[in-house]
Amino acid sequence: MKKKRHIRWRWYELLLAGGLLGLAICCTAWLLSYRGQTRAAQQAFEKLSQAVRPASSQDDRDMAWAKGVEALQAQNQDCEAWLFSEDTGLDYPVMYTPSQPEYYLRRGFDKQYSLAGTPFFDADSGPKDCVNLIVHGHNMKDGGMFAPLSRYLEKRYGLAHNTFELAFADGVRRYALMAVLHIQLTPENAERYYPQPQTKEEFDAFVKMLEQESLYCGGNSAQWGEQLLTLSTCDNDTDNGRILVIARAAAGNGRAREAAAARDILAAAADITPPHICKKRDR
Repeated sequence: MKKKRHIRWRWYELLLAGGLLGLAICCTAWLLSYRGQTRAAQQAFEKLSQAVRPASSQDDRDMAWAKGVEALQAQNQDCEAWLFSEDTGLDYPVMYTPSQPEYYLRRGFDKQYSLAGTPFFDADSGPKDCVNLIVHGHNMKDGGMFAPLSRYLEKRYGLAHNTFELAFADGVRRYALMAVLHIQLTPENAERYYPQPQTKEEFDAFVKMLEQESLYCGGNSAQWGEQLLTLSTCDNDTDNGRILVIARAAAGNGRAREAAAARDILAAAADITPPHICKKRDR
């Protein structure tokens, strides 16, 4: 009797070991597939980037970018712009499909299935005339797509990487970091954090809210008439957690912009607030 019971337990142990081994194999296969898919997606975007942002002199840079975007639109008319921020990893096309807002949530630039998807403009964020340009992108675990936005939760990093560029077929727009928010999104507060202000009063109220809830001061307070840029991604830590990086249209370019960026980097290293940054208590 004891022998039969011993044999039965041995079978249970073998089945359990086999199940655990099968689970380990499945998990390994999933991880390898995940890495393979994300690597392939990143390589495809890097290839597009080389075509859009060819090496050129500063004077020819904007014109080359605009022509690059125009060339991409010939390949895929859903491509509206190219997003770039120096030394951050943000270097991607931005799609716009207002009739199917999340069409590129799990599609690559070629419209085929892609785990990483492609950054896209919000449905209510028409690039030509909207007040607040909202761009959504995945926070990939391998550090791709909009994962770099997580680093903006750190003040030093944010102040050292405080400029963004959007290249359109008709020119390049530049933006300066204004606020960084870490929120929990709900149906009730969606319009609070993703608005399209229609009046100066609504715009001023939105800017005031950003200044109050921002983790730290990132730039000048925006004025009515200046376009805002909101980059949005999941935080991968909390239910419906979102990281929002908001910038305003930059007034200066060239040497003035470079000087301001250098000043911000020095200020970040010293952990002080630059003179052009709004003054508030960091949380």
